Amino acid sequence: TGQINIDPGGQAQLFNIEDVLVPEGLENLAGFFNNRLKRTEEKLDKVSAQNERLANSLETVIPKFLDQSVNNVQRDIVFGQLKYGEKADVAIADEMKVASETLYSYSAGELAEKIGNENITPQRMGLILRALGIYGDPQFHHEYSISKKTRCQKYKQSTIDEIYRRLQNPKQYGLDVFEVAKAANFIKPQGT
Repeated sequence: TGQINIDPGGQAQLFNIEDVLVPEGLENLAGFFNNRLKRTEEKLDKVSAQNERLANSLETVIPKFLDQSVNNVQRDIVFGQLKYGEKADVAIADEMKVASETLYSYSAGELAEKIGNENITPQRMGLILRALGIYGDPQFHHEYSISKKTRCQKYKQSTIDEIYRRLQNPKQYGLDVFEVAKAANFIKPQGT
């Protein structure tokens, strides 16, 4: 008959079966979800298109990036070995070779200004670092970031501090007295 008898509290009432099975507003709710589903599908289509464009660009970008970054990757690998005490000399040589001019220039400028000796060039700075054992000290270099920019910023003052520490107590670092004297001679302020 399309109707159902329900007897709450002993009083018979008639309900249409559709009203029971399809509550009021359910059709609107279904429409809402259909719209949401449609919008979601549209978004997924956009994301899919973006992913496709990204994939296409990466096919050309990644090889180019890797070509440009091969030295950085090699340094990361070398420093990973250095962390475990392997190939320390190779790591330091490679690291200093890549960024030596930048590092020496930063440190030389700071040091020259601090002690009033404009004759401290990047080349002399290199000699100072070697004489004081800083150039080849893996522990000293490993404290700094692989990133050239970050390393240089930190390196400026830290290098100067390390130079003075080693000049004041060369025996602690097992340094050759003659080499230390040579470094100290480079660092002397002008006119002294």
